[in-house]
Amino acid sequence: MQNGHVESFHGRLRDECLNASWFRTLNDVRSTLASWRREYNYERPHSSLDYRTPEEFRRSFSYANVESKERLPHLHSRDNEGGENKILKQNQNWETPIISG
Repeated sequence: MQNGHVESFHGRLRDECLNASWFRTLNDVRSTLASWRREYNYERPHSSLDYRTPEEFRRSFSYANVESKERLPHLHSRDNEGGENKILKQNQNWETPIISG
């Protein structure tokens, strides 16, 4: 109820991928989710994007790659270079956090 787009996506992920599969190992979960994510972003047209894939939409407007690691990193992920903790500080206009570290 708070964020309809995210809740809709989570429902679709649950219905089409998680509830439709039996997982035996953690690697099985990872590979199934990776396959579903590739299909969702690169093969499946979305009505909200004028029946284009997210990748086609990104290319048409020159946005960052949908699979890019250059987005805001998760603080505890392996993508966090060197394993150091990055500190989030509010910038002066309070709109978006700034990563320092």
